[in-house]
Amino acid sequence: MKKILPLLLLATLAGYALPASAQEVQSGTNTISGLVRFVNTDLDILARLGPPGNEGMTYFAIYAYTDPPDVLQASKIVYTADHLSSPYALTVTANNTPLTYNAYAYVVLDTNEEYWTPSQVAAPLASNSPPATVNFDECVALIELRYVDSVGQPVAALGGRAFVTETNAPYGLRARYTVQPPGRTNNFLVVPSGVGLELVVEVDTGTDIYLDRITHRGTHTMLLNCEDQPVITVTIPDAGALGKIIGNANLVDEIELLTDGYLELLGRPVIKAAGPSGNQRYDALLAETPGADLSRSFELENLVPSNSTEKWRVQAEMQFGDGYRFEYFQTPALGLGTNAGVEVTAGATNDLGDTFVMHPARIVGKVTLTGPPEPGGSLSALRGLVRAADYDPDTNGIPDGVGPGGIHGSYVNMAGVDELVPGSTFATTGGSAAASFAGAFNPATAAFEGDYEVVLGTLDDQPGIWRQESLTYTFYQLDTNGAPFVNQVGNVAEDAPWKGTLAPGERATNDLRYGFAEVCVRIKSPLPSYEGLFGKS
Repeated sequence: MKKILPLLLLATLAGYALPASAQEVQSGTNTISGLVRFVNTDLDILARLGPPGNEGMTYFAIYAYTDPPDVLQASKIVYTADHLSSPYALTVTANNTPLTYNAYAYVVLDTNEEYWTPSQVAAPLASNSPPATVNFDECVALIELRYVDSVGQPVAALGGRAFVTETNAPYGLRARYTVQPPGRTNNFLVVPSGVGLELVVEVDTGTDIYLDRITHRGTHTMLLNCEDQPVITVTIPDAGALGKIIGNANLVDEIELLTDGYLELLGRPVIKAAGPSGNQRYDALLAETPGADLSRSFELENLVPSNSTEKWRVQAEMQFGDGYRFEYFQTPALGLGTNAGVEVTAGATNDLGDTFVMHPARIVGKVTLTGPPEPGGSLSALRGLVRAADYDPDTNGIPDGVGPGGIHGSYVNMAGVDELVPGSTFATTGGSAAASFAGAFNPATAAFEGDYEVVLGTLDDQPGIWRQESLTYTFYQLDTNGAPFVNQVGNVAEDAPWKGTLAPGERATNDLRYGFAEVCVRIKSPLPSYEGLFGKS
């Protein structure tokens, strides 16, 4: 059975006529206000968070929400020059019936550090009731993390991360930093007091995730008091003998493109590996543009040896296809689900051979997206369907901005399944594909009509099971020439999606047809501009 989920929301700020029967939704408001502040009195902590250290608050966000089933939400970001305390005032929806909001603060300290307050319950609010006051008074502890070698000498780290979660319900994240400037021999972390905490620290040494970066991980549990300033020594062990994984990779008959990178990823195609204690290693594959379709070697070097519980996970990522046939493909992974991990032994090389040389299978089909007719010069929102190839400012034939997510716009999603085909030793676990599709809006049928092709490879060219996950869509068009303003991203899934076994060279067909309704929303605001978010699931 097909499950039709999408709803087009047309946010109309001006210049688009609504039928006389359209209803206007009006709502009252009220305010939650108060202070976000550190109430510590210890002079050392105040000197670090406030002047002269000024490593305290740089900005914070206040979030307020009501409980289900009728969830209302509001949020506001406040930038502050005072690193210890700042007021806020948050406007929330309020009607004749009192509403009870839960509120919490998300605080950013010293640009890289994050802190979450516990949630508090505000006094019930109606549109004609007094405002509610919620103060977030945080008396924190300050942890110093020191990095040393096996003989106690300071170690300059390449980078690091730390994550602090509560050890009791609701087990929430309370503090973290995910970026640490290179060269530091220590770091400080603000954490809550009076609750059980688990601290996970990761410290990177070396120079490059592609070459020699090693990650060292440690876990600590603690219950700290307000004003506590514990010092935790993180000992970086000697690297010892390391191992290596080598092999060959190619998606046969597809020309793999050289595409954008993101953060540490320099670009695709790439082989990625993840191992014990959060260690990672990348190796760039040579792109095939321009050039011939070739099998290329890879080498994942300087790898921490496997242990009894953690082996290495290895998979490839690549992008290929021209124009509206652009696809982002992640191969199935060794070391995930049914697929055994890759053993790394100190001083040895594990050769995977041609495990990642793949002769692909394909799934194809029509894509039909239907909508209401276009009466009276009112244009369909389906005209605004966007695909990755629509954004190519440098006109090199490769979509721009595909580094972070691999693809954007509208595309068909496939996923591997953690089930073995009889006779196979590898499943498609961890594999995924997101493929753009060709086509155009047909005014005669008021529908987008097109077709797709998804290219899929399997480990060691063994038959594997794939599932068609969903269709992701993006609509964007301005409110000009009779068209409504549309800026929407959504996803269509099915109750019983296509699922089947594909062997190299095989081709399956599954047509996709989804119907869309259009809901026009007219927004009135006393402000000169308005920004809103609508959702439907």
